[in-house]
Amino acid sequence: MKNIYYWAGIVAAGALLLACEKSEEGAKGTPLAITGPTEKVTLLGANKNETAVTFTWNKGIERNPTDTITYIFRMDIAGNNFATASPRDTVTDFTKSFTVGELNELITQLWPVYPGEEVLLEARVVANVRGDKFVYPEIAITAFSVVTYDPGRVDDGEPIGYTYFADDFSWMTHYGGKDDVGSIVDNNSAVALSTLNMYSYSNADAGINRGDLVADFIAHGYTDINPTAETVYFASDYLKFGRTDVQSGIQGSLPMIAQGKSTNVTLTFDATPCITGSKNYDDVLLVVEIDGPGAVDVDDKITKRSAELDIQQVDKTFPWAWKTKSVVLYGITSATKITIKTNKSGTDSGTFRYYFDNLKFEKHSEVTP
Repeated sequence: MKNIYYWAGIVAAGALLLACEKSEEGAKGTPLAITGPTEKVTLLGANKNETAVTFTWNKGIERNPTDTITYIFRMDIAGNNFATASPRDTVTDFTKSFTVGELNELITQLWPVYPGEEVLLEARVVANVRGDKFVYPEIAITAFSVVTYDPGRVDDGEPIGYTYFADDFSWMTHYGGKDDVGSIVDNNSAVALSTLNMYSYSNADAGINRGDLVADFIAHGYTDINPTAETVYFASDYLKFGRTDVQSGIQGSLPMIAQGKSTNVTLTFDATPCITGSKNYDDVLLVVEIDGPGAVDVDDKITKRSAELDIQQVDKTFPWAWKTKSVVLYGITSATKITIKTNKSGTDSGTFRYYFDNLKFEKHSEVTP
């Protein structure tokens, strides 16, 4: 791969300073350069104790024989400008190596990389000079490509019952929505649905601008799976999804699961179908789907969709009640995307609206390899 060489902290004006440094009496040697793999590195679990990559570099420019030079080595995803770099590794000689297992663990635990995924990395070495006067450190970078492997599932170590995430949506009360479900307690209750569209709502008196609720929704880790339709609505402290002939749902992940680890969790939530003006309930079946590592309800690593979850109530029966549903997600990681939606696609015709509340993820059991 092509090496990149530059002096830290030098821009246009600094180029002149660099020239001055180079011209100092006694300066000798060649600029710092690092070399690494020149071809794609494919990691295999069977070879985890073998050397995967070795980086070497020269001493760099030497200005004073009494100076002491140490080298700081780090790696990061290419293009990140080392903002998410590996921990500083201080090296006193001119080489750094990783075994297959070490490199695979570093990549899969430090960065969001799927096992088996190819990733472009950059390795950087900084020459840190200690002497009688300040000298700008030299920096050299090389890029290389790596394909990781799945080391097998490793449990995250959290105790059974540990809560990864819980949301009762009380943060929505700020927006002033009304309680639809609680408003119908018997057959004499009038149907006056009052949920408001999350995408278009504003309230100048309350200092709420259009888009504030959407930003809050996203900040809490949620994604609307059909955002162009704009069919997410809010009540007092819960959500409503869908409208006639348009379906929607919610998606998120659990970034708090330790990188490189996995877990088995119980996902629970409350849901109930929407009601019509004639006091009939929409006929709604929900499903949980995952994308990425893990399985749903069966610990087979391949089942990505739950059985249909019936939240139905008998027409014209009251009070309007919530139904609690749960599924077990096996072997999920921080990279697993979790979706809760109807069993219909986004444009299926019909009315399959539903209310959603009290989302929770708890540790179900320990992951087995």
